[in-house]
Amino acid sequence: MSMSSMRTRDEDTMRVLREQEHRIRASEFWRGKPKGAGQAVKRLYRTGTSDCGGSDWPAGALLAETSSRLEAEREKERQFEAMWLTNAELAKSIDW
Repeated sequence: MSMSSMRTRDEDTMRVLREQEHRIRASEFWRGKPKGAGQAVKRLYRTGTSDCGGSDWPAGALLAETSSRLEAEREKERQFEAMWLTNAELAKSIDW
């Protein structure tokens, strides 16, 4: 994914994601697990939801299609992680 092909999220989406981030950080479940909360927040901004992704994939997908999608997801995740390290706010604003 090149920088020119990245779309930024609209303000309404960002507001919802920030609210969800606040709930994650305030949750009793995550209070004793700061690293877990950090990973949950990253996943939230990476996927746009609190799930792990892949739920929209067809159940009967061929192995080659699944492998291709997984590799594309891994590449996006590498790009996200690199951007998160240099500019977390920018990484949050991208619709990955």
